[in-house]
Amino acid sequence: MIKYHKITIAVLLIILLSGNPSLAVEFRVEFTNQSVPGTVAPNTEIEIEIYMHNTFGEGKRDGYSLPLEISGEAQIEWLNRGGPTMDTHPDFFGGGFGTGGALEIVGDFGPGGAFFPFGMSGIYIFSEESWDGVLPDTFNHTAICWPNPVLEEKEDCGWPDTLGEQLVYVLHLNTGLKAGEICIDSIGHANPTFDWLWSPSSGPFGGPYCITVFNCCQAHGLAGDANSDNDINLLDILLIIDFVYQPPIGDPHNPDGCDSLLDANGDTNINLLDILYLISHVYGIPAGPAPVCP
Repeated sequence: MIKYHKITIAVLLIILLSGNPSLAVEFRVEFTNQSVPGTVAPNTEIEIEIYMHNTFGEGKRDGYSLPLEISGEAQIEWLNRGGPTMDTHPDFFGGGFGTGGALEIVGDFGPGGAFFPFGMSGIYIFSEESWDGVLPDTFNHTAICWPNPVLEEKEDCGWPDTLGEQLVYVLHLNTGLKAGEICIDSIGHANPTFDWLWSPSSGPFGGPYCITVFNCCQAHGLAGDANSDNDINLLDILLIIDFVYQPPIGDPHNPDGCDSLLDANGDTNINLLDILYLISHVYGIPAGPAPVCP
């Protein structure tokens, strides 16, 4: 009986590299909740959707190893939206870290799916720092059409070439207050187990795919104007107090969707310091420093 969890890494690589050069997998990336094409507001929940198309005429794909990196100057916070929370096979490659539910593998591509059964579809996080929301963050998805451990023969598995474009991954995150790009692209990896491998072979990912978190505070032109009424006064202080302390925490938002205007001291956080900063500016004698954009 085959015990797949005891198969060596070398055998896994042989399986992945066994295909001949052929047609490429086509990739497409979409960012949701865009304010205008190519941009997204700060403090906004978005998804990064990754679509893949196994080109017709390719035949079934037996497996792949896909290493991806999310990078950029912007701040992000990963959100638990029901994806796997830990490495699928920490006993295979070590680690034991996870995405905290922020990464979904959709449909039959995931663990237990029809394309890669018997648990041989796994997310691997290389270290605690490689998925902490401080960019860059990286992950690998390895999927293999594995022999049936009971029947000791290869199942009718693999990714067919007759399905067209498929949504495969959804990454859930919240943008921070700091402006800048958020990008996703493939990467090379020093450990060949986690490098870009396809059976049959394919490439490239075609990235980077990017979106820009724009500085809406600068566009508005009046930092600290939390309620967007073009004045800085007690009403702005009260709105920030509600945002920080009044349940539900993190609400109400700026009416124009620009929560950067609540960050009165420009440190990319909204907290007590912004309340005190604005009180000092509005009521201090002499007045405290003017609010600034993050």
